[in-house]
Amino acid sequence: MKKQFSTLILVCLALCSRAQIFYTDGSNDLFSNNARTDLMRKKLIDAHIVGLKVYRYDADSSNAKKKDNGYLSQDLTYDKNGNLTRWYEKNKRGRITEHYNYLYNDKNQYIQFTGFKRNGKIKFQMYNSYDNDGNCVDTWRYYSYAPP
Repeated sequence: MKKQFSTLILVCLALCSRAQIFYTDGSNDLFSNNARTDLMRKKLIDAHIVGLKVYRYDADSSNAKKKDNGYLSQDLTYDKNGNLTRWYEKNKRGRITEHYNYLYNDKNQYIQFTGFKRNGKIKFQMYNSYDNDGNCVDTWRYYSYAPP
């Protein structure tokens, strides 16, 4: 009985870890990208999440005595539909290193993406247009520098 019970636990662990591997390995055979996005959006809406802050901490034990060894590294904002609307990346000194804004239309379609320089000026913008069936039919990109 003990051997059967331990085998059952091992099988359950294997099944659970396999499901996790399928979800996080980037493959599209279990979920399409749209399905994953919709799933994440639903989780944000259900949990009433409108913002997310990511903190980084120095895991080195020698810094454990310091009062402040962590810092805010990312700041994300979501709209009422669970769409990412703003993303900041910050360094240890709190200075913004990356800043992006996202805009969506009434049909929840991604229509504008804006990237900013460190000084707050626009670095690039991208606009999407959609037909009546919801297909992206046109994309425009504007750069304040020569694109890579």
